[in-house]
Amino acid sequence: MAEKHDKRRIAENFFSLSLIEGARYLLPFLTVPFLLRVLGAEKYGLVLFAQGIIQYFGVLVEYGFGISATHEISVNRESPERISGIYFSVIIAKILLMIFGFVILVFLIFSIKKLRAEWLLYILTFSTIFGNVFTSIWFFQGLEKMKYITIISIVNRVLFALSIFAFIRKPSHYIYVPVVNSIASFVAGILALYLAFKIFPLKFRFHFPTLIYMFKKSFFFFLSRLSISFYTVTNSVLIGSIFSMEYVAYYGVAEKTVRFFRRPVDLLNRAVYPYASYKRSSEFIKKILKYTFISGVIFMLFIDAFGKPIIMLIGGAQFVPAVKLLRILSLIVPIVSIHVLLGTSVLVAFGKEKYFNLSVIFGSLFYVVTIVSFIALNVLTVPMIAFVRVLADGFILVYRFYCVRKFNLLGGTYA
Repeated sequence: MAEKHDKRRIAENFFSLSLIEGARYLLPFLTVPFLLRVLGAEKYGLVLFAQGIIQYFGVLVEYGFGISATHEISVNRESPERISGIYFSVIIAKILLMIFGFVILVFLIFSIKKLRAEWLLYILTFSTIFGNVFTSIWFFQGLEKMKYITIISIVNRVLFALSIFAFIRKPSHYIYVPVVNSIASFVAGILALYLAFKIFPLKFRFHFPTLIYMFKKSFFFFLSRLSISFYTVTNSVLIGSIFSMEYVAYYGVAEKTVRFFRRPVDLLNRAVYPYASYKRSSEFIKKILKYTFISGVIFMLFIDAFGKPIIMLIGGAQFVPAVKLLRILSLIVPIVSIHVLLGTSVLVAFGKEKYFNLSVIFGSLFYVVTIVSFIALNVLTVPMIAFVRVLADGFILVYRFYCVRKFNLLGGTYA
């Protein structure tokens, strides 16, 4: 009976996450085509370029708490006092990191000519981080209470979409995109903060040792998240720096499309992760791995077969160059469908965080060395950047699979 209840809770969390992410990733398929046609490839590429740079600061502020704090909340769910201490320690840590990140951004903007030319765009884009500090997805995920923020997230994304249609009318309005995004992020953060206090007896508990503990526990997760940015976020920044903003737009459209098709895997992993941390059931994980891999292959074949019509639908004829990039990046879907689950729901859940982090660090090093080599040889192209991204994900998959086999993590049930 208990097992049946656990599976039902996982299904409910997965459904709630699906609604949230459905709004988050379906609505862009309405707003992105609109923005592409109104802003054009150059201005849309500039917006993506700014988002790419600010994502580095997002990684800094997140600092790996999305994994470490989720785990801590999950295993301490019976202790309100402990959870309160963790909650406020993470919030305070994020605020401090946000301030530190903003100081660095201002320094970079006024030190680099290319950034200084669009300084307001970068400042406004950074402001989206403020709302994210308080959204606290990790808190609800750790308690397996994702349904409480489902409606908020949907309303937030709908508000964002409606604002895009209302205020973006011509190419010069590209500066309004981060403004709208920041307001939506702020609303989500405040409402999530309100819900956290409403559904759980949180009391202000700030212990400096807990803050230090969370920083230490999250450090290697931060390194792994930072490493991931080297072969994900860096692509847009690299393309914008070497080639043009139009190519940033082409790559961005292809990447967003692939990301849409891989979201079910990410959602399932986020729903399963707290349960996997708590139960450590290898048989359950093996079943999930099987079905997600099959789904990943199906999605990849679909993208390969209908890539051109998809791109034409999203961006029109001017974005046909993105088709080749889309087909290359589609290889990521089945690869990620396995390595994401092997990472958090196996390595982290079974106490092998070190190898989870090392897999990403080694994967990013592989990416950096390969890209630098191609730049040195003067043979780097945008499709090549996309393919190196695929190879980096493949490297991570092979390393995680090796670690799972080495420690026989899926060979039984762990107490």
